[in-house]
Amino acid sequence: MSILPVTQYRSKLAKLSDDEKDKLKILITQSDIYADPAIHTDLANDIMETVRAYHARGLAANQVGSLVRMVVVTVEDNLTLMLNPVIDKTGDKSSMPYEEACLSFPGASTKVSRPDSVVVTYNTLEGDTLTELITGPDVSAVLHELEHLDGILIVNKLAGLAKRNFLRKVEKFQRKMRRPVTLHVQ
Repeated sequence: MSILPVTQYRSKLAKLSDDEKDKLKILITQSDIYADPAIHTDLANDIMETVRAYHARGLAANQVGSLVRMVVVTVEDNLTLMLNPVIDKTGDKSSMPYEEACLSFPGASTKVSRPDSVVVTYNTLEGDTLTELITGPDVSAVLHELEHLDGILIVNKLAGLAKRNFLRKVEKFQRKMRRPVTLHVQ
């Protein structure tokens, strides 16, 4: 297992092309997993290790340069691997927005309004299909990661001054760290 570099704001992969978005719509089939289980298992394990190393709530495969419909997200304090996740139903809008941060936009966070619950159906590496009702702050983490798979970034939720201030914080952090576009945990 290894800690993967996370694609960051202003890098090529932070903005998906239409072709890349189309590739992310292709579902991972069981035959893909059976054909070469190590590829998906290794990627899943590496993403989990990366989430732990960054003390993050989750990470989508496309944030580490892999164009597959896979996320790892914290649900009820456990890391959960979701292949081909689909939102079946969302609850009512939350009256209190959740504070969200993103590994692709280090150094900044913002409040994002989210529903109070979500029902997600996804596959496991073992081939099982699970449907899960997610509530509370976990909704924010799950929806945030699923949006990555559709090319929607946290900055897309902002407009005007809020967006400018958010990006200024990210750029200030990147200048302060004097790191290349991709961060590596040591």
